[in-house]
Amino acid sequence: MDSTCHPLLRNLNGPQREAVQHVNGPLLILAGAGSGKTTVITRRIAWLIEEEGVHPSSILAMTFTNKAAGEMRDRVQQLVSVPTEQLWVSTFHSFCTRILRREGDRTPVGRDFTIFDPSDQKALVRQVLGELKLPEKQFHPKKILEVIGDWKNRCLLPAEAREEALDAWTRKALDAYDLYQMALKNQRACDFDDLLLHTERLFREPGIQSLYAERFKYLLVDEYQDTNRAQYLMVQHLAKQHHNLCVVGDEDQCLPRGTRIQMADGAERPIEAVKAGDQVLSCHGSGDFRAADVLRAGQRERSGLGVRIRTAAGRELLSTPEHLHFAGYRLGVSPQLHFVYLMHKREIGWRLGTSQIYTRGQAKAIVGFRQRCLQEHADAIWVVETFPSEAEARTAEAILSLNFQLPTLPFVPRKGGSTRGMVHDAEAIRRVFAAVDTETGALRLMAQNGLHLEHPHHQPQSRDACRRNLWVSLCGDHRGASPMHRISMVGNDTEGPRVLGKLDLSVRPARAGSLSWRLETCRKNFSEILKLVSKIQEAFPELKVIRSARLGPSSEGGTNSLPFLPAASVRPGMALFDGVGGYDTVVKVDAIPLPSAVFDLDVAGTHNFIANGILTHNSIYGWRGADIRNILDFQRDFPEAVRIELMQNYRSTEKILDAASSVIANNTQRLEGKGRLTTQLGEGERLTFKLLDEGRLEAEWVVDRIREERARFPNAKMAVLYRANWQSRQLEEALRAVNMPYKLVGGVKFYERQEVKDLLAYLRLLSNPYDVVSFRRAISSPSRGVGPTTLARIEAAIPEGGTPLEGAWALLKSGELKGRAQREMGKFLELFRRGAGEVGATG
Repeated sequence: MDSTCHPLLRNLNGPQREAVQHVNGPLLILAGAGSGKTTVITRRIAWLIEEEGVHPSSILAMTFTNKAAGEMRDRVQQLVSVPTEQLWVSTFHSFCTRILRREGDRTPVGRDFTIFDPSDQKALVRQVLGELKLPEKQFHPKKILEVIGDWKNRCLLPAEAREEALDAWTRKALDAYDLYQMALKNQRACDFDDLLLHTERLFREPGIQSLYAERFKYLLVDEYQDTNRAQYLMVQHLAKQHHNLCVVGDEDQCLPRGTRIQMADGAERPIEAVKAGDQVLSCHGSGDFRAADVLRAGQRERSGLGVRIRTAAGRELLSTPEHLHFAGYRLGVSPQLHFVYLMHKREIGWRLGTSQIYTRGQAKAIVGFRQRCLQEHADAIWVVETFPSEAEARTAEAILSLNFQLPTLPFVPRKGGSTRGMVHDAEAIRRVFAAVDTETGALRLMAQNGLHLEHPHHQPQSRDACRRNLWVSLCGDHRGASPMHRISMVGNDTEGPRVLGKLDLSVRPARAGSLSWRLETCRKNFSEILKLVSKIQEAFPELKVIRSARLGPSSEGGTNSLPFLPAASVRPGMALFDGVGGYDTVVKVDAIPLPSAVFDLDVAGTHNFIANGILTHNSIYGWRGADIRNILDFQRDFPEAVRIELMQNYRSTEKILDAASSVIANNTQRLEGKGRLTTQLGEGERLTFKLLDEGRLEAEWVVDRIREERARFPNAKMAVLYRANWQSRQLEEALRAVNMPYKLVGGVKFYERQEVKDLLAYLRLLSNPYDVVSFRRAISSPSRGVGPTTLARIEAAIPEGGTPLEGAWALLKSGELKGRAQREMGKFLELFRRGAGEVGATG
């Protein structure tokens, strides 16, 4: 039978079939969005079971979310009949929990350990800080837990992390880590990072490693580039014997072989010769160049087109299209050019226009398209093309307008001139934009010109709650020996400070006597800034992040910052930072084939280096403990690895793919695949984009669309997706208003509800009587008149190696408790005595 007719290979393309049928040896799958990676992984598991005779329990598949793991498990069971208990398809944490429940007697916490959630961890670290007499103002529990988590993700126990305790704050944080781990051990408890740490330590033992490496003969790891050090080492331990490891991940942005890197000693070295531990010349901010350590160097294969940037000073730099540079139009540096721009305004749509860098008749100089953006109260502008003359720009504008069905009318009626002209007629302008689907044309234009929705060339500043901006500045605070990275946000509403306060971020008046507020904070570690940005984005779904690098020489009255821009968005006339503390300008940008090998560096602290005389950004970050080296070095770890790329999208039409590509093409926290996604599903139906004034109107509009669709398709099921839990309220109210039944999926996390956490505290204490954190919650829910003083006396009465319940019994028998506390404590302990007996009776 033709192998392509096999049920497990049906409807797969060539690379997908190759990945499914690959059996022995390491396999690296580079998968683009929607390219069928879950299909490949699940059919590969089914192929191993059905065609290769591999026992299901010999296959271990790991991913990062319970949802992804559940989907994989369900799809495998649809392909082959396998009992659920035989399938090891789970998250890393679930896998570790399963191993520790079996082998936990070899760890400090045993097999019957309790898993502490973040609130439990915070309560415990507060107790630790109190014992060490460390003020929370300097040693905030959240920050202490972050550094402890970082140490654990790198597989460092307190004694092993001592080498990093070079300053007083870190030494005290390490004392807290030591005491925190001791408290977890005494309470027979783990936090989430311990699950990884203890399991990796177990797999270091030759006997355990050999046992499980023999058990799991085939490993599959999804999102491999997101693995941290502990996860990476676990996978290495298990794959050490057989090398039957399949990983799925994405590539990273980078520069080609031969790119000249300026070293700290003044010498130049090709990027492929720069190694971890070397020192490069790097800008620490405001034109200050000093030595900086290379933490990591990455290499991988890459084909396709790159972006070549040529400058007025004769410099030339080639990079992958998604590589981030520092580039932007700067008055006094950029030459006079004319350009066609794409402008967006909420509630109106998208339009094309022309402008120039230097405008005439302005009291204060301003780049032309910025002036237009201010005049029309627009939200963002992208430069499509640049030209030496106005006539060429207007010709290109007309051609683009026809090809992409985008108006050239202004959003706001023009002043002066004939009042009968269309550009002066607000009602005519409104009718034109209402009649044209400008969203589809704009996204198509952006995709074809290398533009990214997340990287406009200009976004106006605003203090209004209706348009929130967050500024992120690399090396934005140039003080002392270490560069500091800054985020800032301004506003004039009351909701912003309240939401930021919940994130432990404080605001201050924008200036003395001002009613506006300002958030500003700095960090040495840029990845910490990015994590903070992510949290703020979750709190403000409409937030716009504007990133820049403050690396230019200081100047009076002007900025010394340039925006972050992907190479594909760099345009002629833009200023770049050069490697000698000045500026250079772009004269030409074109696409040429990339060499086969590409490289990148991770520069400590500054995240920039000089490449071919141009200051550029590095792309490698430690993100939530992830170590990008894991995927970059896969072929070094396994030289015999087979590499397969999946770049055909199977779930989306061209219109959806174009729109999605514009959104995700330069997400700096995710690594890009190689090349552009393609689809064979045709152009497809156009996407509908609707912008309304407020959430209530949005919800009513959604319900109206549902009613229209139900009239056409009475039995159809429909879903409404929203970004954050709080957005469900208005949708629910709109649905109830028309008596339309619905089912809410998700909402407030079940296990985060107070009553559920209270119940779990009782159950956890029954299961693990050493759990002091659960004891505190249980004895306080409901209130029993037991306050902090009584709790402290109970804990002081706990015998060596004993439990808090034993301490409570001892205090009760001592007769020191009186009144309500005595009565309630007695009822509480009797409840647990009976409960423990019933649990023991039922096994």
